[in-house]
Amino acid sequence: MTTNDPTAPENPIPAGFRAGYVAVVGLPNAGKSTLLNQLLQFKISIVTRRPQTTRKNLLGILNGEDYQIVFIDTPGILKPRYNLQRFMMKQVSAAIADADVLVYLIDVKDHRQRPVDLQRQLAEAQGKPVILLLNKIDLVPDKRNLLPLIGDYHRVHPFKAIIPVSAEKNDGLDQLLQVLTGCLPESPPYYPTD
Repeated sequence: MTTNDPTAPENPIPAGFRAGYVAVVGLPNAGKSTLLNQLLQFKISIVTRRPQTTRKNLLGILNGEDYQIVFIDTPGILKPRYNLQRFMMKQVSAAIADADVLVYLIDVKDHRQRPVDLQRQLAEAQGKPVILLLNKIDLVPDKRNLLPLIGDYHRVHPFKAIIPVSAEKNDGLDQLLQVLTGCLPESPPYYPTD
């Protein structure tokens, strides 16, 4: 059926389309940039072992058939000691404030991150859905060792989901996308989908 209505969109948005901003946060070197590069299948972020490589928020857009996710890659969370680090933490706070959903990455081999610390960091989330990713599970020989960790994190915050992943190996990312799209609000895309 054709229409002569000049206001009709060329590509109508399907009913139930979802779109939103997703802030990807975590400690330095947790794998945030690796995760986004894998999800977007495009290198938008520099990946290095050197901490504080990401200094400003970066946007990456993932378009699906019935969703658009605007990812915000943030600097690693740290206790700021000088002006650049204070600026970086303001970037993280702004991303959390702007996001519809938060993805918090934890490196399962980094023992600096404790559940109680995460509870303080998530105070800024203010009721937004938070998905916890336990990253770098490819480095854990016995996956049963993850179960107590998952239990500890379940006790400190009502996460939408806790998903063990390996961003580098692309393991668990399909499950992440499924949970993420379910958390997004129904909305037309924010950016052109082509």
